[in-house]
Amino acid sequence: MELMDKIILKKTETVFIVENLMLKNNGILNSILRKMRFMYEELGYKTTLLVCNYAATLLQVNVILKSDNSKIKSANLSQDANIIGLFYYFQKSFKDNIEEIEYNLTLDEGETKEEISPKVYKIYKDGAHIRTEHFTGLDYRLRMIDKFSDGKHTKTIFYDDTGTLSMIRIYDKDNDKFFPEEYYYTTDKWLRFKAEYEYLEKQGDFRQNYRLINLYFYDEDGQVIETFHSIGELTAYFLNIYCSDPQKMYLLVDESGKLTDAQLRVNKANIFKTCIVHNTFLANSYDLTSAPQSYYRHLCEHRNEFDAIVFLTMTERTDFLKKYRDYDRRRVFVIPHPYAFPIERRPFEEREKKAVVIARYDPSKQLEHAIKIFKLVIKKIPEAKLEIYGFGLEEENLKKLIIELELEESVILKGTTLEPLEVFSKSLFSMMTSHVEGMPLTLLESIMNGCPAFAYNLNYGPAEIIIDNATGYLIPRNDMVAFAKKIIEYWNNETLQKKMSANCYDDEQRFSVEKFLRNWMNFMESLYELRRERIVAETQNENREAAYA
Repeated sequence: MELMDKIILKKTETVFIVENLMLKNNGILNSILRKMRFMYEELGYKTTLLVCNYAATLLQVNVILKSDNSKIKSANLSQDANIIGLFYYFQKSFKDNIEEIEYNLTLDEGETKEEISPKVYKIYKDGAHIRTEHFTGLDYRLRMIDKFSDGKHTKTIFYDDTGTLSMIRIYDKDNDKFFPEEYYYTTDKWLRFKAEYEYLEKQGDFRQNYRLINLYFYDEDGQVIETFHSIGELTAYFLNIYCSDPQKMYLLVDESGKLTDAQLRVNKANIFKTCIVHNTFLANSYDLTSAPQSYYRHLCEHRNEFDAIVFLTMTERTDFLKKYRDYDRRRVFVIPHPYAFPIERRPFEEREKKAVVIARYDPSKQLEHAIKIFKLVIKKIPEAKLEIYGFGLEEENLKKLIIELELEESVILKGTTLEPLEVFSKSLFSMMTSHVEGMPLTLLESIMNGCPAFAYNLNYGPAEIIIDNATGYLIPRNDMVAFAKKIIEYWNNETLQKKMSANCYDDEQRFSVEKFLRNWMNFMESLYELRRERIVAETQNENREAAYA
């Protein structure tokens, strides 16, 4: 490591900011955890992860991520990795030495218990369901109690990983799908926050929306000391406290786009304000006149207040600069995801004659295209097989389409896989038929496992991951006939298959950890240089103004 790199790392703390800490099927979070691990293992640089929404499972997730037995091998963290839960930070006890609480709930007279799943029990009294107890926390401590009255859900009591009261959610008496209030407690049972929500009508076909109106922040005497109206305001309050070392610079990296407002509320000179754009920044990525995506609207509207914006692909960076010509191009960076796993070459003979897709069963993935493409393929190659791995709301629609097209023997929905790399390493090729993407990691994982990728040439990513005609094929967007022709051409040509599989394995350097870390260090160095230039320019302006005064 160069001397400048060492100096920068020594004086800078990087804080990655996320909304939630949900490990399952969370590609963005896993990419952050990988960065944290690589920076520590390769550079000895410790970073911080700030989780801004309530997370009662914080301790449990820490244990999972720092365990050698974790199934999330790409995300394993060192034992001293710093993960801060925003609510947990403020909910820590006013008092010292609070002991862990072990719960041994007993039944009152007239109550009966039914185990409805492992460690989850329904409790009845006089035949009526009155509560459900969930012992699903760390070491199966009590995690949650749902309470019911007259068949309606009235409240949920949450416990943290130590079995300590953490939060109580109150449900509306007329609509038990809506919770108008939540109460958050310190570990010694003092009220810390009270949240009030507004219920919004259904958004789209499936999601009910809740909007935080007020978040009251209490001191030990039960007095309201602050009132926040969004999680962003609470995040800013925390960051103003946390970024307090005047000898340090703090690199704040919003990884969701939804908390960029928090950075602009932080009144500190020793911070860099940045955001990484993981998804397409435009609502319609094929139309530069389109409005920004809702979760990037604040970033785009306040772009000149940020020190830098990072994209995953060069194409998206180019589109951003075309749309926002006033933004200094020196402050727009491209840092692609690295491939996080050792590359193990599998003998070609062990591959199965099948195509695979790994994707959420979501409309944006256009999985119906993959199924219809295979309808065209089996007219020429009746034995062709496609396996689609994933989960989501489109599952029933996809099943119906498979039956309608009489593809039950050719196209199989396999559900979620915990071993995507194993799936790719055994398959002949992978497919991607999405409408839009950010930087699709599944393409990278496919190619790094010797599995050529066939993808629509969509915005954004495939053209920067796939080397056309070498590690896969780029097909005109939404052209199912052209897609099917490429598959048919490839399917029975074993010489071509072996050559392209070898090409995939040979492409590892483009997405190596070493290249990612170099890109990241260049990014940090540029932030310091741009800040220095700005300070010099401001000083010169002040001197000129003083001279004319």
